[in-house]
Formats: sequence, C-alpha cells, structure tokens
Amino acid sequence: MINKNELKNNAVKIARNPKTIFVVACVIIIFIIVYVYGRVPTSYLSVDINPSIEMGVNAFGRVVSVNSYNKEGKELIGDVNVEGKSVKEATKLIISRSILEGYISSVKEATILLTVAMNNDKIANKILANANSGANEILIKGTYKTTIYKNVVAMSYYNDANKYGMSIGRYDLYKKAKEKNSAETVTAFKNNNVTDLVTQLKKDNISLDGTVDTTTTATPSTTETGTTSGSRTGTATDGTSSATKPATSGTTTTVKPGTTDATSGATKPVSGGTTTKPSSDDEEDDEDEYEDD
Repeated sequence: MINKNELKNNAVKIARNPKTIFVVACVIIIFIIVYVYGRVPTSYLSVDINPSIEMGVNAFGRVVSVNSYNKEGKELIGDVNVEGKSVKEATKLIISRSILEGYISSVKEATILLTVAMNNDKIANKILANANSGANEILIKGTYKTTIYKNVVAMSYYNDANKYGMSIGRYDLYKKAKEKNSAETVTAFKNNNVTDLVTQLKKDNISLDGTVDTTTTATPSTTETGTTSGSRTGTATDGTSSATKPATSGTTTTVKPGTTDATSGATKPVSGGTTTKPSSDDEEDDEDEYEDD
C-alpha cells in the first residue's frame, strides 16, 4: 500500500533540494527567453514594389509582425498570411500575390527592393539571401521583367522610416536622394511606384548599390555595382536576363557555361545561354536558423 505521508515527505525533500530548485529555475528562464525571443523582432525586412510590406523577423528567422504604409501594401497583406512563416516562404507569398495583382508582369518593368534593417551584418545578409532566394523561386517560373535591389541598413533606419510613415526600403531611397539634394519630396517616396523612383534617382546620378552581394541565386542574374550612400551592402539582380550586364564602373564580366564564380561558388550561365539551377545540395547548405523549412 502507498504511504501518502511518505510520498508527501519525499516530495517536500525534493522540492527543498537546491539542485532541484536550480534545475526548475533554469527551465523557467529558458522558457521565458525562448518565448520572448520568439515574439520580439530582432530585424526588419521590407519588400517594396509598389505595395510596400514590412515584416518583423525574430531571432529564429520567423516573421512575427507585418505592416504596410501604403494602400496597395495594406490590401496585399490582407490577402496573405505571412506571420509565423520563414523569411523565404513569406517573400514567396508576397511576390506571388504581387504577380496575381499585376504589380509584376511580363509586360512592364518592375523594380523590387529587398531591404533588411539590422546591426548584425552577418545575420542580416542571411535574411537578405533567404528573401532573395524566395523571390527568385517565384520569378524564375515566368518571363517577368524585374530588377531586384538588395540592401542591408542600420537598425536606426527602421525608427527613422517610421517617423516619415514609410518602409525602410523607401526611406533608404529617400535618404540617398536627400544626401544628393534631390528635389523629390517625402510624399513622392511614400506613394510613388518604386520603379519610377529608382529611374528618377538614376537620372539624377544617385547611386543605389553598395558592395556586391556574393549570395548565389536560383536565377540568371546581372549585378550592378556602385557606391552606397547610407546603406552598408547591396546588389541589383535582373530576374530575367541570363547575361552579366556591365557594372556601374563600366566593366563587363562574362562567365562561360559551367564555370564557377570565384566569390559565390555558383555555376553561372553565359549570355544567351541556359540557366543552371543550384543542386539540392546547394539548397541544403543554406539551411540554418534563418533558412526556410
């Protein structure tokens, strides 16, 4: 027969054991840390086309918040659910919906800004690479006229962008324009089509790109290099061309079929040639705490 008093006494002894108290306290602390880190954004990713979507990303690379500062963006996020998704999957959903709504097509050129606000460049570039990979997985399925600009900026951009009521991607463009005394207004950068804004900045000889991002993408690409003003890293990727375009400096690099890029380790297509997709092994190498399921 079970002695209830004995069980009670044993339970009291266990509860009073310093080791038990320590273990229980550690479990509680770990649970709190995981819970807090799982709900609090540690970085922000904005996807700007004409819809501007801004997502808060937690320490585990999951989207925990989503916001938009323009009408098109608010309508788009009302149709897709990105919270709880990985960065790659969330970006795929946004790009897919943008195609469905006609913001991206095979008829008219569309510019896509992928911008990450974070003070840790290494992690920020992983987030950026995953977002770019997600976008290209959708874009490569069609003949869409797109150019992707990727940038990593300081976390302070997020707070400054909020003050102006715009995404960090649009604010990055606005800041570059203001540094060159552009006549463009805050209202223009909040509301105008991103392609139109980028076209105007280029006419004003304002550089949009920073150092070349060596991340391998799943689509033939062109990279325009230049000097960044205000952001730390960036690159522009043409989602439709299979040729390497002239860089901003005026030089052109053409890679023969089957050759390996010394910086990214990826096999690139030659101009006018076929696209070489990364193997499943390449995709698996990208999987870490910030990679997609």
